[in-house]
Amino acid sequence: YKISCLNNLYNMRWDISRFDQIRRVGKVVLFGLLVIFLITLDPTNPFSEGRISIIIYGIVLFITINFGRMLIISFEKWLSILEYGKHHTLLVGDTEKARKLLKDIQSNPHLLYDLVGYLSKDKKDKSFYDLPNLGRYDDIVDIIRIESIEEVIIAINERSRDEILNIVAHAENTGVVFKIIPQFYDVVSGHKTEEMIGHPLIRLFPESMYLWQWGAKRLFDLIMSTVLSILLMPFIILIIITQALTGIYPFFTQTLSVGKFGKVFNLINFNYLPRSERSRSIIGNILFVSRIYKLPALIN
Repeated sequence: YKISCLNNLYNMRWDISRFDQIRRVGKVVLFGLLVIFLITLDPTNPFSEGRISIIIYGIVLFITINFGRMLIISFEKWLSILEYGKHHTLLVGDTEKARKLLKDIQSNPHLLYDLVGYLSKDKKDKSFYDLPNLGRYDDIVDIIRIESIEEVIIAINERSRDEILNIVAHAENTGVVFKIIPQFYDVVSGHKTEEMIGHPLIRLFPESMYLWQWGAKRLFDLIMSTVLSILLMPFIILIIITQALTGIYPFFTQTLSVGKFGKVFNLINFNYLPRSERSRSIIGNILFVSRIYKLPALIN
């Protein structure tokens, strides 16, 4: 149970193929078996009867877990509940590709999209194949909030690369799932994507780390920021003394920044502008050009 939680096996999305689900379960079971093998290793008798039983147990576990999961998923699909209920979806674009995608969604009951409307480049007071126009691309954040959108499908022209990335950038902290049609893959190359087998769309920015990985990363961040803050303390004190001698005051500034889940926080930096002047001094220029002024962000 704990290993399953740490590897997000209880949080797999509805659009992940059955093959990928079985593969992820298999990796976790195999890892568990390897751990047990190492703990119970007896160099004099590496293939004892008890260790053969562990292999048989692993095979039975793999089969029963996957059979149970598929049974529960089938039940959820039948009742259209939990992850397999309809998802409030927003369509971005009113192109020919968007029309074909609408046709695919309407003809495939396994695609659990509840399309509430579409966005266009310019506000239009007309529907798009029975979908109401909810506004322009720039309105995406407000529409997501008002309509409780869970998924956003982008189906505009491939030539609009900057437009696609701007749409994503506007709403990346809203917690929605972004999907694009496969023809846009070249447009978003360099960004993390995940292709879903049997699905006409590609997901942008899929969850790339499991719970234990997030925990390890957070622990690493805390340790490294603490160690660096201590080691660099003499250097930080030297910078503050230099600021005081050159009239740069206050020593620190706070800038409102947007963090995880759209949370706004105060980012701490060194001040590089003298209080009595608008232009930077030599020390201020050194702090700014070298980006040393960002050093106090270790606290964040």
